[in-house]
Amino acid sequence: MELFFVLIILMLLVSFLIPAVSLAPWLPMWKKDLPRVFALAKLQPKQVFYDLGCGDGRTVFYAAKQEPTIKALGIELSLPMFLICQLKRLFSAQKNTKFLLKNALKQNLSDADVVFIYALPDNLKKKVVSKLKQEMKKGSMVISYAFKIEGLEPVIIDKPAQHLLPVNVYQF
Repeated sequence: MELFFVLIILMLLVSFLIPAVSLAPWLPMWKKDLPRVFALAKLQPKQVFYDLGCGDGRTVFYAAKQEPTIKALGIELSLPMFLICQLKRLFSAQKNTKFLLKNALKQNLSDADVVFIYALPDNLKKKVVSKLKQEMKKGSMVISYAFKIEGLEPVIIDKPAQHLLPVNVYQF
């Protein structure tokens, strides 16, 4: 019985550590910044929104609520966080959401209109820039919360107050 609990704890630890080296450890964005991020996103009907490393799914649900005709997708590598998203989806009024348990770096983004990412600067530079340059379609947008994406030039850097984290917007 003890071995069972040890295995469960190890599985949970590994499930949180793998995403940490992929893009970032789970650190949720501030809820108070959601309106600011989505004012910049300017979601339009029937667009496709991705959150790469969606954690608890808060941006996906917020996007789906803001524009009910969009397709809002969250990509998450951590099994516990993915299960939380699925559970929240089960009880959510936003049925235009979908969550995938996979490495965000393996997701094809060619259909994306808006991509949200909250990842560490080094991982953005080393792992994300070339993917975005290859896959993002003309007219699409990437929103990076807190950190600039080195190798891309933001069209907007939104930081209305010293105590707020910046939101960087990139246009393709």
